[in-house]
Parts: sequence; C-alpha cells; structure tokens
Amino acid sequence: MNYPEISIILYIDDYNLNTKKAINSILFQTAKEFELIIVSYNNKWIHDLLLMFNDKRIRHIIVKNRKKLLVYEGIKNARGNYISFASPNNSYLEDRLKRQIAYMAKNAEIGISGVCSTSYISDMELIKVLHLQGPVLHWPSIIIKRDIFHEYEFVFKKREHISVICYQLAVSILCNNTNVLRIFNERIYLYNIESYFEPVSYNQISIGQVRSMGIKINRSTRLHAELFNYSTQNNFPYQEYQKWVKIIEKHNKGYYNSNLLSGLLNSFLCLKTKNTIDSGLSKGTSDAIRILVVTPHLGETNPFISILIKEINSDKYIVKYGVHAFWNLTENYDIIHIHWPEMLFNWRPLIDNDIKTLTVFINKWKQKGAKFVYTRHDENTHYSINKLITHEIFDLIKRESDAIIHMGEYSKRETIKELIIPRQINTVIPHHIYDTIYSNSIDKETAREVLDIDKTGIVILVFGDFRDKEENFLVKEAFERLEVDNKFLLAPSWKNKEIAVSGNVFLGDSTVDEDMLPFCFAAADIVFIQRVKVLNSGNLPMAFFFNKVVVGPNIGNVREYLDEKNNFSFDCNDISTASKALYKAVVRIKNGVAINNEMFAKDKWRTALIVEKYKSVYQTLYKK
Repeated sequence: MNYPEISIILYIDDYNLNTKKAINSILFQTAKEFELIIVSYNNKWIHDLLLMFNDKRIRHIIVKNRKKLLVYEGIKNARGNYISFASPNNSYLEDRLKRQIAYMAKNAEIGISGVCSTSYISDMELIKVLHLQGPVLHWPSIIIKRDIFHEYEFVFKKREHISVICYQLAVSILCNNTNVLRIFNERIYLYNIESYFEPVSYNQISIGQVRSMGIKINRSTRLHAELFNYSTQNNFPYQEYQKWVKIIEKHNKGYYNSNLLSGLLNSFLCLKTKNTIDSGLSKGTSDAIRILVVTPHLGETNPFISILIKEINSDKYIVKYGVHAFWNLTENYDIIHIHWPEMLFNWRPLIDNDIKTLTVFINKWKQKGAKFVYTRHDENTHYSINKLITHEIFDLIKRESDAIIHMGEYSKRETIKELIIPRQINTVIPHHIYDTIYSNSIDKETAREVLDIDKTGIVILVFGDFRDKEENFLVKEAFERLEVDNKFLLAPSWKNKEIAVSGNVFLGDSTVDEDMLPFCFAAADIVFIQRVKVLNSGNLPMAFFFNKVVVGPNIGNVREYLDEKNNFSFDCNDISTASKALYKAVVRIKNGVAINNEMFAKDKWRTALIVEKYKSVYQTLYKK
C-alpha cells in the first residue's frame, strides 16, 4: 500500500499489557486504506509481540538513539494524507477512523479534529459539571491533515508527553486565529482499556501545589504546571477556568488527577473555536439497514461476534453494538440481534423482575419498527443460579424473535418441535471459522517447538475454559484410560488444582493468549471437546480449520458435524466411551488415514460465505 489515506502512529516506550488489544482495535477498523506505524526503542517484548501480527499495514520503526523523539520519528515516516495517534491504553470503536475522515473530508476547512471524551472521569456529578461548559478532546482521537501539519511541525519536536503536545498544538492554532480546529462528534469513539480492565490509582496532587508556579515539575505535576502556563496565552478565559477549578476543588476535597484538570483546560481551548457537531453522520443512508448487535465492547467478547460485525458493517449494513444502547432506546434500528441472552444483563444473576423488564423493552423496540434476530448458541445457560428464570428469558427471546439462526439442523428441529411461531424464520447458518484473524499455516513441528512439547508424541488438545469440575474429571479419566504410548495432554486452561492427571501433561491455570491460540491447535493431533452440556462448540470449527481429528460429545449440533465428517463422538454419561473414541482417533492418525476436515471447513464455514447468509436474513426481515 503506497499511498494510505491515513497514518496511525502508535509509540511505545515501555511494557504495557494493553498494547495487543490496542493494536487489534486498529486492525479491525472499517476504514481500509491506512497504515499503522509502531515506533519503539529496541525492546525484545515489543519485537515478540509484533511477531503475532501478520498484517502488511503494520510498519515497525525501531529508534536506537533514546535522545530521539518517538512521536516525531513516526511522523517523519508517515505517508498518509491524514496523521493520527494511538495510545497503548486505548482501543477504538470499529468505525471511528472511517467516520472521522469522512467528517473532515466533508468539511474541507478543518485541518485538525478530535473526539469528545469524559472517559477518564468516573464521578457522575463531575461529568455533569464539565459537560455544562463543553466537550473535552482526548489526544488519541486527534487527526491532523498533512497539508497543515508542516505549519505546526515545531510543536512535535518538543520533548513532551503527547497529551501536552496536543494542547500546545491547540493553543498554537488559536493564537494564529486559524479556524481549523473542530470537535468531531459528541459521542465517545474511544474506549479506555486501562480504566475498564484494571482501575488505576492516578497520583493525586493538591490544588495548592498546582498554584505554586515555579515549583519543580515531576512526572505527577508536570502536566498541571503546563496547563497553568497556558494562562499567559492571548484570550484564554483564565478567570472562568479558575472558577471551575474551585468548583472541582470543593467537590473533590482539594484533590484530582491530572487527566481531570487537563480535560478542563482542553474544554476551554475548544470553546474558543466553532464547535461543530456533525449529527448527520450518525444517520445512515435511507436504504441502509441499521443493526444493533447486543454485546459489550468487542475487545472483551467472543470473536465470533466481532468478526461478523467487522465483515458485515458497510454502507448497506450499518452495524452498531452495545448493551446500553438496547436499554436507552435513543437510536432507531431496523434489526436488533441477540446472541447470548445473558449479555442483555451483563452476565449478572437474573431476578424475577428481569422477565417483565425485558418484555417491556422488546415491545418498545417493536413499536419503533425493529425486527429481532436471535442466534441460538445454547439451549440454556450452562450453569445458572436461577435456572427457572434463565429458562424463561431464553424462551421469551425465542418467542419474540422474527428470525432464529441455528448453527445446525438439530437446533432447528428441536426449536420447531417445541415452539411454532407463525411467520418466524428458522434457518441454519453454521459457526464460521476464524479465517480472518488466524492463520492455519503454522506447521506442527514449529508449534511444538514454541510450546516446548515433545515432537514425536500424540498430542491431545483440550481447549477453552472448564465450566465445571465434571469436565475436568471427564478429561482426566478419558486420558488416563487411553492405552497409547507417548501420549501428551495439552490443557492450557485446566485451572482446577484439586484434580490432577497422571502421565505426560501440561495443565495450565489461565486463559490462553490470543497469539498462542493458533500454536495450540497447530501442535495438536487430536482436539478433544470436553463439554458435557453443549449445543454448539467453537472448538469444532477451529479444529476443522486446522485439519485436526476431533473427539466430542454425541449431543446437540456437535454430534451432527462429527458424524458427517467421520470424526469420533462419545456418550457423556459413559466415560469409557470417551477413551475408546480417543483410541480410534489415534489409530486413524497412526494408520495415515487422510483427514479432510480443513477442506470441508473452508468450503462450508468460511467467513465470507457465512457473512452473506447473515446479510440474507437481514434483507428478508427488512423487506417484510
């Protein structure tokens, strides 16, 4: 890609647990023409991290001289018409770049735009206080046109934190009386990973310290001092700023973090410009189908959903997601798509009143003209405290859905047998393979070398969390009864320390990192699905994609696909059948019998094919 539309600069100067998620959120952008420039010092962990990404849009620039500025080095190597910045602590919503660039292109006079954000402020009263006076620009949301960048290049040559640089840029623009700074949209298009996953205790400093001009500026107070230095700029509303500082001081007992104060100052900088909110961008074209997928942030949900959203979202299918959006009814949608009913309630234990509340909101959406689609992943919640209530919630959604998508014929047959709803669509769309995010080209020898596994043994992979000790016990007994030499059990998410397995095993105690997932499947000979209660299993298409022999329970849709491709199943109530099924799988492998699971998966379950089937359902409902 020689001339990308936008260059995104992500600079990394230290280890950060969230960097992988931040990069993923950029690569999942609906904007197609962009490059991601990662700038870092020579750091082994960053090098190892980037090995997992096989994407030509990424360029890694290593700065050997620590006196050089990472941000500026990235800018010098940028090739896009627009320049943006990314933070290792933030991820973007999928359509953020596409929408913001469209906004800037539509308003040719804009040279720099940013997104309103109050994401750093947890206190609702303070949010209300700040929102009275206007929006706050969050620095990773800023996009600059290349043709105006050169005029302000001097700002980026300073050795400052990027947030300070962006404030100085805003001040420089204001002092030049150039009307190029605009607020992009009042919605929050950034998602603060840091505050969501692991609440951070920012260093708190007293208002008295901030007022002491000329004090030594350390890491905690530097930004505060910078902000007060801005008061010398022309036309800065210093008295108004001081008034709000006192309000915050009183409300917060004299203490607040740097992000709060910097956001306040940025609000006043923005107020000196013409704040244009482009509400038109939130409205789709008249012929587009607007879809709400009920799911929380995509970085923390099943990739099954995030892949579908990314691939379906387009000019003709405007796909949004969220849980809060379902309950506030402020937007209009043609389709409400529910995958896991528990997501409606953020996975909390259900109570009696939830049934009544959900019924009311479903009716309200239908009055607005929305149609409901339900993808049936499970027959019921696997292990619920309130089984009766969850069963009623599942039944309610099945009854009220205009279309139910099943992942196999078994699910469709059982639903129709149980519940016949006139004009309700029941159709089978299988679980797609993860061919858009994972590569199955890793050879077995390399994978085992990475995982430090014996290259000559029969490796049995048990992937995913264990939902109950019953599943741990099933795997233990099936493996120990398997009379095969040189067998190896790979269970990276075993977690149960009370149940030990004898023999050559690796029993992990955590969820597998995304980058190690393909290595686990590539290293295996057999994938053992440990579920004793299941309708569908994502491990089955994953195992087929990597062309592995699969052993799984003879229940639900799983059994149908295992039988169709001559894989092996067992009776969940008889552990001996599980060890026998494993033995048959080993015999097939040792006899060199061809395994054609990969060909079947790519022919029937590839993402592009499944996406078209989903679009067809949406179109059918939209035309009704």
